[in-house]
Amino acid sequence: MQKKNTIIFRVDANSKIGFGHFERQFRLATFFKKKGYKIIFICTSIFGPQKKKLKKNKINLFNLNKKGGSRSDLVKTAEIIKKKVPLAVFLDGYHFNSLYQKNIYSKNYKLIVYDDFVHLKKYYCDFIINQNIYASKKMYLGKAKKCNFLMGIKYFTFDKKKYVNRKINKKNIFICLGGTNTKKILGKIIRYFTDLKHTKYKLFILNSFIKMKKQKGLVFIKKYNENISLLASKCYYAITGSGNLALEMSLLKKRLLIFKLNESQKDNVSFFLKKKLAFYGGSKDKIIKRNFKNFLENKITQKRIKMNINGHSLILNNIRKNNK
Repeated sequence: MQKKNTIIFRVDANSKIGFGHFERQFRLATFFKKKGYKIIFICTSIFGPQKKKLKKNKINLFNLNKKGGSRSDLVKTAEIIKKKVPLAVFLDGYHFNSLYQKNIYSKNYKLIVYDDFVHLKKYYCDFIINQNIYASKKMYLGKAKKCNFLMGIKYFTFDKKKYVNRKINKKNIFICLGGTNTKKILGKIIRYFTDLKHTKYKLFILNSFIKMKKQKGLVFIKKYNENISLLASKCYYAITGSGNLALEMSLLKKRLLIFKLNESQKDNVSFFLKKKLAFYGGSKDKIIKRNFKNFLENKITQKRIKMNINGHSLILNNIRKNNK
């Protein structure tokens, strides 16, 4: 008999893919747990801080000693799923290709795939969630059969309550550019602030992957941990890529400077600039100094996203409604 109270998350976090995939699944997981569901995470790679987060929230972890997306990963993951008989399984990661999905897909539970780039020729699942700004069902034409499409920003998972109310320092700048290939642009950002005369800004750089030196009174390197919300809460400014974190910072009413870190962020950059939600800092190879000046001087008004984000509930309601 099927257990209707178990949800499994298959996701990884490492120096190559960063921690963004894990973070958005962890948000969903903690929401589902509060609704009475038993949560299981299956990972082939995971950082220490993420392990601690799961342990603190009493979430079961299967830590596989396998290569993510490999045949051995697939076999072991399928074995765990079969044994646990879940209501739903979430896949979040670009290494879960069409073959992986096809072998995991089953009539006994719902398979939900998180997707950002529409990078596969075929998708085998019950739901595709793409929470990017310009996501639409048309993007997946001919790629998925008998699938439910949860598209757009309304499926963004955001919990404002985790950001504590505290005094914001208008000289504090929160910087997080995601994964591993950002050392060059981070160096340019630091040099820009180093060259400013009489600056009192403090740069709080969230960085778990690149070796960087602190600079007394200016640069503070923070490792990824569960206090990311605490760090962002005390900063007036934010410098990010153009993905989900930028959306989050805009919702938190931060004065925002965004970078296009890859071509997949092109549409998001256009959205932010068209709506005047952010200043454009440049690409990962080049910074636009005049925009930095406008960003810091506060002479140009910046708008904020005004939306009631309720992605957690919408996703859960869809799973319940389409119960197999």
